Amino acid sequence: MLDTAFDILLDALRDCAPMLWMLFPIYTLVEYLEHSGRLARAAKPWFGGRLGAFAGAALGLIPQCGMSVLMTSFFVRRRITTGTLVATFISTSDEALPVLLASGVSYLRFAGALLAIKFAAGCFWGLAIDAVSRRRITANGGPAIVLFPSAHAEPARWPALLRHAARHTLRTTAWVYVVTAAIGLALALGPHALAAGAWTPRPALQIVPAALVGMIPNCAVSVAIVELHLHGQLALPATIAGLSAGAGFGPIVLVKDGNRRDALRVLSLTLGAAIATGLMLQVIGRW
Repeated sequence: MLDTAFDILLDALRDCAPMLWMLFPIYTLVEYLEHSGRLARAAKPWFGGRLGAFAGAALGLIPQCGMSVLMTSFFVRRRITTGTLVATFISTSDEALPVLLASGVSYLRFAGALLAIKFAAGCFWGLAIDAVSRRRITANGGPAIVLFPSAHAEPARWPALLRHAARHTLRTTAWVYVVTAAIGLALALGPHALAAGAWTPRPALQIVPAALVGMIPNCAVSVAIVELHLHGQLALPATIAGLSAGAGFGPIVLVKDGNRRDALRVLSLTLGAAIATGLMLQVIGRW
C-alpha cells in the first residue's frame, strides 16, 4: 500500500512538473500587462466586448490547459465577463484532443466534430450567460499588487516582476500537486473507475454522471472519458458533456485566486451548460 501511495505521489509530481514552464510565462505576461497598464488594452478588443465568448471559446480549443489558466487570470482581474470564462471552460479539452489524434487517422473526423461542437457550445452558452449576467468588466480591474510606479514596466523593475510571477507559479503548482495527488490516492483503482457511474447501458443516463466526473480537475479524467467513448462504453452526448465540464487547471486557479462566490457561480454554470449540451445532443440524435 505504501509503495502504491509513493507511486501515486511520484506520478502526480511528474504530471505537475511541466506546469512550471507553462505557467511561468503566462503569469509573467499577465503581470507585465497588468502593471504596465496594457492588460485592459490587450483584453478589451478581443475578450472584453460583447463577443468575447467567441474569442474565449477559440482559445479553449488549443490543447492543454494553459489558455484556461490565462483566461481565469483575466477573469480574476475583472478583465473578462463570466460568459467569456465559461465559454473558455466549455471549449477546453485538456488531454482529449492529443489522445484522439494519437489514436489514428480514423479518429480525425471525430476530433474535428468534437472541436466544432465544443466551440459552438462555448459560444452559445457564453453569449447567453453574458446576456443575463450582472457581472461586468471594470475599467481598473480587481485588486493588484503594485510593482511599478509608472505606467510602463521599467527594465530595472523586471527582477521584481519575475520574482512575483515565480512565486505565483510555485503556489499554483503546489495547489495543483496537492489536488492531483489527493485525487490519485482517492482513485487508486485507476482512472477508469472515475466513470463507473456512467457505465449504464442507457445513453441518456450517462450524461449527468459523465459531466460530474468531468469536473474533476485532472487530465486522467479527460483521458478516461475519451477512452471509454473509443471503446464504445460511453455515448457521444455523455462524452461531450464530460469533456465540456472539464476545464483543465483553470478551476483550481479560480478557486485559489478568485472570489469564492464567483468561483461557485462559474463552475455551476459550466456544469449546467455541459449537462444541457449533452441533453441537447441526445435529443437531436433521436431525431
